[in-house]
Amino acid sequence: MRRSVLICMVILLLLMMVPACGEVYQRRYDGAETPSVGMATPTPTPAATPTPVPAKELVCDIVGDWAGTGIKTTEPIHVEVAPWLVGWNYEATRDIDGGFSIWLHEVGQSRPVDLLANELGRAGDDVIYVYETGTFYLEIEGLFVIWGVAVSTCEYK
Repeated sequence: MRRSVLICMVILLLLMMVPACGEVYQRRYDGAETPSVGMATPTPTPAATPTPVPAKELVCDIVGDWAGTGIKTTEPIHVEVAPWLVGWNYEATRDIDGGFSIWLHEVGQSRPVDLLANELGRAGDDVIYVYETGTFYLEIEGLFVIWGVAVSTCEYK
């Protein structure tokens, strides 16, 4: 009996020296060792979560603003970023429809670049995107209206 206990203890020690019970390796064609079917499947490492990119904020700077009645030619506006914005509003000063328009001119050119607004009515407002860069001025015309115009450049920062 003593001998059988000793044999069992030796067998237990030998089993403890084996890395893992049932772990058998076989060689793949490229020489790398891969565990055989008797082994537990390794847990895949989770994919790295991408580092969030900080959201960019839209920052707008007012280049110029004007208000009035009648006709106004603005000072030159230098714009290096496109698009830029022209916001405007008007309201009739009498009990009749008024007229309102904004012409975009490039400095040094005789013909206008674009007609940004051409309105007839009691009131109105809008924002126009301009996709040109350079040095410009506005010709604002109001008939029986009080108007306001602002030019802004915007960038994501």
